[in-house]
Order: sequence, then C-alpha cells, then structure tokens
Amino acid sequence: MVAIFRQKTPVNFFTLLIFGIGIKLPIFLHPHLETAKNTDSLFYKQLLTGLSNAGATPFIYSLIAFVLLFAQALMLNRFMNVHRMMSQPSYFPGMAYMLITSLLPEWNYFSAPLLVNTLLLLILNLLFKMYNMPKARGLIFNIGLILGLGGFLFFPALTFIFWILLGLMVMRPFRLNEWFLSWQAWSHHFIFS
Repeated sequence: MVAIFRQKTPVNFFTLLIFGIGIKLPIFLHPHLETAKNTDSLFYKQLLTGLSNAGATPFIYSLIAFVLLFAQALMLNRFMNVHRMMSQPSYFPGMAYMLITSLLPEWNYFSAPLLVNTLLLLILNLLFKMYNMPKARGLIFNIGLILGLGGFLFFPALTFIFWILLGLMVMRPFRLNEWFLSWQAWSHHFIFS
C-alpha cells in the first residue's frame, strides 16, 4: 500500500481519497454530534449554533470533519512536495497524515482545534513562502490575520504567535516594522472579542 503512494501520479489523488474514506469509515458509521466546550471561542460557538439551526445531522458533522482532514492532508502533501522535503514528489505525506489522524479519536470529529489546524497549515505554507520575498509585509500581515482568526475559533491557538515570531526570526532579517505588523494583525482578536 505504501508503494502506491510513493509515486506522484494524478490517479493517487483518487487513491488517497478512497484510502481516506476507508480509514475514516468509523466516523461515518458512528457519527458524533459536536457540542461547544469552554475552550472554544465565540466564533466557533456561533458556527455550531448556525449549523444546528440549519438542521445539520451528526452525519454532516462527520462529513465536514472528513473534508477538513482530507484538505489538510492535501495541503501538507503539497507543502512537502513544493519545498522538496522528500527525495521525490509523492502522496506519501498525505497518506501518513490520514493514517496518523485516524489513530487519535479526537482528530476524527468536527471541532475547533481541527479548524485551527487547517489555518496553521496555511500559516506554515505562508511562512516558507516569504523566505525569498524582498517585500513580504502583506504576507506577514496575512499570517497575523489568519492567526487572529484562529483565536476567534479556538483561543489557545493564539499561543502560536511564538511560532510565527520564531519563523520571522529564522526566515527574514530583523525588521521591527514586520514584527510590529504581525503583532498588529493578530492582536485585533483582543480588540474585537
């Protein structure tokens, strides 16, 4: 099975989808109705309220969780291939991600951390993208804004500001205005919450 995903062919996209459906079959057979927790932020609670008012069934929550996990697997796979972190392009990182998330029951349900994980993968991609950019202020602002949105979904996600600052320190020469721009973008969470 692993040998199939070590190749990068267009057919492997559908193979990964079928593999994902097969490995995540228990979340469809035993759907879980999501309820808000104390650590969830206002935006996520309103999202759950909106879904329940729209008549979402437990199967819909499982379907949304699967779509998010599959999108995250594709994002991680693309990240690994674009930045050449493996000897050759393949779908192996996506397959490994789907397999690892299946081992942890909490990652199989629609939740605020699952939504935030999608945003964190996007931030990781943007951090690596800014390495060769001479003027990355817009990108840095977007990174901070995405982190602020993550704080609206799941408040503990704001601790990842240290990850972003570390990424700025490693990827860019020190420019105080870029650090301030990043802080300004994510700190809007505190103003509006």
